[in-house]
Amino acid sequence: MSNKIKPCHGGVVFRTVRIGDCLEKIEYFFGGIAVVVFFLAVCANVASRELPFFKTLMWAEEVTRFGYIWAVFLGSGIVMRYGKHFTIDVITAPFKGKPAGKAFDIFQSSVILGFASIICFYGVRFSIMSIQRLSQPSQIPMTFANICIPIGMAFMAYFMIEHFILLFSGTTVEEVHGKLKEDHQ
Repeated sequence: MSNKIKPCHGGVVFRTVRIGDCLEKIEYFFGGIAVVVFFLAVCANVASRELPFFKTLMWAEEVTRFGYIWAVFLGSGIVMRYGKHFTIDVITAPFKGKPAGKAFDIFQSSVILGFASIICFYGVRFSIMSIQRLSQPSQIPMTFANICIPIGMAFMAYFMIEHFILLFSGTTVEEVHGKLKEDHQ
């Protein structure tokens, strides 16, 4: 492992992964909050329907949906970072471990980066357009729900850039984490 990271790439690789680690912690924190909000809203909604002393909570379904959307968009960047995103094995399997595999990885990652960048750009525009709109019945500004799109896609785009840096330096996030642990011991 320690021989795998070239000295000329080490600083860039380590800085990129450390920034990625900070972004990942932010995603986990806010994604965790979104999951908790999602869970509590579902529980409150079920309780309001099944328990006679609760009033029906009209807003619970909407808060559940918003929490779920936030969790999905924030989690998508972490999934991308560790290469656990959806791939079609029939297409990718023949290329594994071959020079064509690296070219296919570059192509696939370029498409994902382009997609994330476009969705981020239009997600910002969409969020700005929805500033004055309020959801019904909770009256939550729709920007709150929509802003997770560009935020999640910005994280995904960063992790794709990190992937390119790691790909061209011949290492992975896990290997860099291992090297950082070695250096701190």
